[in-house]
Amino acid sequence: MFFLLQNYRDLGPVGAPGFLIGLACGSVLLAWLYESASSSILIVAVWHGTYNLTSATAGANGTIAAIVSTGVMIIAVVVAWLCRRRGPTGDRQRS
Repeated sequence: MFFLLQNYRDLGPVGAPGFLIGLACGSVLLAWLYESASSSILIVAVWHGTYNLTSATAGANGTIAAIVSTGVMIIAVVVAWLCRRRGPTGDRQRS
């Protein structure tokens, strides 16, 4: 897609790492959402569609997209940290 869509080509070498970090954080959040919703694809699809609407459309340019994307990254880091602190059964691991 980086070669086909103008928006991706406009990222350039400086914007691409930020995009990849956002992509990784989004995948962590979607995986957590999928697991937390008893393997519900519907909730993941609704969330992803809402995210795209609020951050990737022409109407959500600039500040709104930046706030939503930053929020997703922060939530993903918190989810990853919380999941790491819990064991496979949901109990807290001892450090």
